[in-house]
Amino acid sequence: MLISSSRPPYIVTDLIEGVDLGTALSREPVLETGRIVHILTQILEGRAYLHGQGIIHRDTKPANILLNGVSEVKIADFGLARFDDETQITMVGDIHGTIPYLPPEIIQGESSSAAGDLYSFGVVAWVMLRGEPPFQASTASKWLEVIVTTPVPQLEPVPHDLQIDIRNLIPQLLDKIPERRPTAAEALRLFRKSSIVNSIKSRKGQIASSDGELESESGPKSRC
Repeated sequence: MLISSSRPPYIVTDLIEGVDLGTALSREPVLETGRIVHILTQILEGRAYLHGQGIIHRDTKPANILLNGVSEVKIADFGLARFDDETQITMVGDIHGTIPYLPPEIIQGESSSAAGDLYSFGVVAWVMLRGEPPFQASTASKWLEVIVTTPVPQLEPVPHDLQIDIRNLIPQLLDKIPERRPTAAEALRLFRKSSIVNSIKSRKGQIASSDGELESESGPKSRC
């Protein structure tokens, strides 16, 4: 919120009583699958909203995802954000972003787009599931080259309870051709579906556990 009065303008932001996703992953590299899906779903909700307003974030990475408590996710750092209809001129060697999360088209000097945000989101998802980015190299220049030229590796191993739709979706987000990547809205539909399935499975497990406890307390029932 921008506040302006007789004093110089100043900005008021939410107080986030938590940590960024990068810090959370450094403390707990392996998160429970349901929590991974929950966090990624909220990131996609924010992406879908921003893209609906014509805004491209351009710097999606764990350090820019804030976890406010257990369940709330906030997208931070709009320093590189642009409207998608802004004229963009990229000079040779003028690349903005964080190398592991850079879309290949940006490295090649093309304009930013919503598809680039989805690529970066795909890398974040990969890091949450595998503990490391899909592409790695020993130097920055080699890393840029690998992102552009190396085929997307297999996303494995992954948690056994990760829905197959999401397993298939994440490599699609890393497609070298931006037009072939799913949109934020398309990806969000799959993640919401997975969240519902996980919620149902969790409730069934709780019910089964409760039934077992009740039977244990009352003893086995006799059959006549």
